[in-house]
Amino acid sequence: MDQLDLAQVRSAAEEFLSRNCPLDGLLLNAGWFGSEYKLSAQGYESHFAINHLSHWLFAYMLMLSENSNRNNSSRLVILSSESHRQPKMNSINLAQLSCTKENYFSVLQYNRSKYCNVLHMHHLACKLAECHVIVHSVHPGNMVQTGIQRRWWGWKLLFALASPFTKSVSQAGVREKCTRKKSSPLCKCKV
Repeated sequence: MDQLDLAQVRSAAEEFLSRNCPLDGLLLNAGWFGSEYKLSAQGYESHFAINHLSHWLFAYMLMLSENSNRNNSSRLVILSSESHRQPKMNSINLAQLSCTKENYFSVLQYNRSKYCNVLHMHHLACKLAECHVIVHSVHPGNMVQTGIQRRWWGWKLLFALASPFTKSVSQAGVREKCTRKKSSPLCKCKV
């Protein structure tokens, strides 16, 4: 599924729902960090489209729609980032979430999309509370070598220099046992 195309996201969700399988958990793990301005098939800025809108649509269709097959003990995890702290609440302009080429800055767009992930977690936690579905947003650690930095040489260099001091991919987001019974953001897998 290409998460830069919301029609493909919708189609993937419809395919899952058509199989009538129970949904025990959902991990929203898409991540885009690009250097060039790019639009989705529907005309949204790429960070906003992939990191937030595709997650929102997929989660809505699988967890909130009338066709949902979620269990009452389901868990939903949204991979976010500490970068969500960078945009100040009063500086968020909804019109800028999907910005134009003229006011594009990739780091800022990434931060805004991750802020949307945390807001999405809180919204879903409220919507799904009566169903006993637990929702978390997770910050797996800083500068984890997932390949998200691959689109720009400057980020590749920075990630390489930081790698001795950061988690590996296998360590990122790992928590031996998460028994948390309430929805919450998790930072480096600590509540």
